[in-house]
Amino acid sequence: MRAEGRVRFLRVSPRQQKLATGLAICLAGWGLAATVTAVVSPVIISEQQTEINKRDQAYVSLLNEIDQYYDQYTNILGGLEDNQSMLQDILSGQAEGVNLADIQARLNRSEGDHAKVVVARDALENKLASFESSLRQIAEQNVTLETQVTSMKSVLDSTKAEREEVVKARETLLGQLTETQERLTREKLTKQKLQANLEDISEDVVIGDAERQALIEKRFSLEAEIAALETRQRGAETRQTQLEQIIINLQESLDDSRDMRAQLSRERDELKLQVVSLEETLSAYEQRQLDLVAKLTERTLSSIGDIEKAVAMTGVEVDKLLNRVNDAPEGELGMGGPFVPLVGPELDQDNSFQTALALLDLHLRRWEGLRTIATALPLTPPMDSYELNSNYGPRKDPKNGKRAQHYGIDLGAPTGTPVFAPAPGKVVKAGWFGNYGRYIEIDHGFGVTTRYAHLKRIEVKRGETIDFRQPIGAVGSSGRSTGPHLHYEIRIDGNPLNPDNFLEAGRHVFKG
Repeated sequence: MRAEGRVRFLRVSPRQQKLATGLAICLAGWGLAATVTAVVSPVIISEQQTEINKRDQAYVSLLNEIDQYYDQYTNILGGLEDNQSMLQDILSGQAEGVNLADIQARLNRSEGDHAKVVVARDALENKLASFESSLRQIAEQNVTLETQVTSMKSVLDSTKAEREEVVKARETLLGQLTETQERLTREKLTKQKLQANLEDISEDVVIGDAERQALIEKRFSLEAEIAALETRQRGAETRQTQLEQIIINLQESLDDSRDMRAQLSRERDELKLQVVSLEETLSAYEQRQLDLVAKLTERTLSSIGDIEKAVAMTGVEVDKLLNRVNDAPEGELGMGGPFVPLVGPELDQDNSFQTALALLDLHLRRWEGLRTIATALPLTPPMDSYELNSNYGPRKDPKNGKRAQHYGIDLGAPTGTPVFAPAPGKVVKAGWFGNYGRYIEIDHGFGVTTRYAHLKRIEVKRGETIDFRQPIGAVGSSGRSTGPHLHYEIRIDGNPLNPDNFLEAGRHVFKG
């Protein structure tokens, strides 16, 4: 192509050539099909007309069934309105001569009519669904006819010999198509109306079901209220009977209480006499208790005096040892007895019994302390039999004849005579000790110790706990000695005391 001095080329590729050839073949085929359609279309149109007539008849029949269904619905709705009016009258108390059996019968009839309407409605819905299917088929056929008319129009335009026939056929087809479209439009409008009526009827049926359900529930509620009222009436009658019985019982109780009051008054007078008698008995008992406490106090003071006198004979300071006893750690001394609170002048001046009991407790505590001291002091001799060979104090030394201080006593006895512990204690020394020979030292507590010298043998060990009168050794003559004897010493806080005084005090204590 040349234009304005320029040459342009249009290239057709093999693919485009194939497409063009295929398009030409399709056009030829389409022309052939249009010719065949033009011949066959009158027959098809005739069949379509017959089918449309059948649809019209089915449509008229459907409208009649809808009218019947609507009449049935109107009758049912009227019955429901009558039932509702009647129930409202019953609820407001205006209806007379109507019972629950009549209401139940009407509700049952309403349920039967409702079931019939539901069946008819389902059948109508099925027919509507079938009618809609037929309408869709007609619409599809109309589309086919329009396609065929278009094809025929093209064929008629291209063929002058058949143009007049084609024009006539087209006009005929167009007329039929227009008529068919108008019918289709009318049928669609009718269908929409029927659908609207069907929806209204369905809504009315639903409303009728709801109202019927509400009436049934209201009936059940009324029956429950009636039952509750009957129950309350029976309960009221029962309570009335119970109240009457309670009144009778109260009257009887009142009569009994009057008799009981008189009886209690008599018993009260008797109890007053018993109280007076018990007070006199208690007073006598308290006096006996006071006398008993006084006697115990007297005996305790006598025992305290004896022990203090005996301990004083040893030369020991009694109060000093008592303080050590009171300060001893808990567990070293055996103590006990009932707790009696101290009652002094500042606590209770009028309670003579408590005062006497407190004083007795003080004396008993001192007596217990003195007993503890007496137990710790070596008041018994260390041998069953002996002779006093040398006293405590200054003496002539048996070896060199010079004057010397003797811090113990020499108890003569045959060799092998058993030596006993004069009091419980703990061995602090046991073995050879210079001039003392075989030697034992025992700690009896509270600063009291005893010493045993010139023994033949020792039967205890250092650290061993010794009981009262336990054998600890035997008489001998070891160390600086002139013959078999026991050198015996007693010391308080390391200071020597005369053992003979302890033995004399022991004779007084054990004698008492």
